[in-house]
Amino acid sequence: MASLPSGSSSGENDNNDASSSSSSDNISSRLNFTDPSSEAGGGHDPNPTEALIASLGEVSASADRNEKHNSRVAVFGCEDELEKWKLLDAEVNTYPMLRTFKAMASADDGQLVKDLVTRLNNVEGLEVDAAKHVSIKPSSKGNYQSISFGPLLVSSGEQVIDIFAELKAEQPRVRYVI
Repeated sequence: MASLPSGSSSGENDNNDASSSSSSDNISSRLNFTDPSSEAGGGHDPNPTEALIASLGEVSASADRNEKHNSRVAVFGCEDELEKWKLLDAEVNTYPMLRTFKAMASADDGQLVKDLVTRLNNVEGLEVDAAKHVSIKPSSKGNYQSISFGPLLVSSGEQVIDIFAELKAEQPRVRYVI
C-alpha cells in the first residue's frame, strides 16, 4: 500500500471537504456568525439564539408565510408540500383506516374540546363522539392539555387534510396538531 505525500489526499473526499467547508461557511454567513479571529481587535460574537431567530424570520418572510392564513394548504405550509403529501399518502395508506389525531392546547374549562368536536363533526363522513373518541391529558403544571381524538374511521386522504385544517382553525387556543 503506497502512502500519500503529506498535505495530499486520495482525492476521494476533496469535493466533500470543499463542499462541506463552503456549506458551513454559507450557514455561518446566513446566521451572521463571524470568526472573531478574523476581525481586528478580537471582534464580537453575536448571540446564537438571536442569530437563529433572525435567520428563521428571514426564511419565513421569503416563503411569504401569513400567520392568518387558515386554508387546507396552510396545514402543509405550501401547495408543493400538499401535493407531495398526497402522492405519499396514495402510495402508503389504504382507506378506510383508523387514525388518532392530537391537539396540544392551552388549558381551559372544557369549551375548547366541545368546539373541536363540533368542528370535527362538520367534516364530511366523520363521526366523533366525545365520550368514545376524546381523551384529555393535562400537563404537569396544568397550563396545557393534550387532546386525543381517536381512533377515528378516516375514509380518504382528503378527509385527513380536512381534519387537520379543522383542528388548526382553533389557533391560538390549539398550539400544535399531530
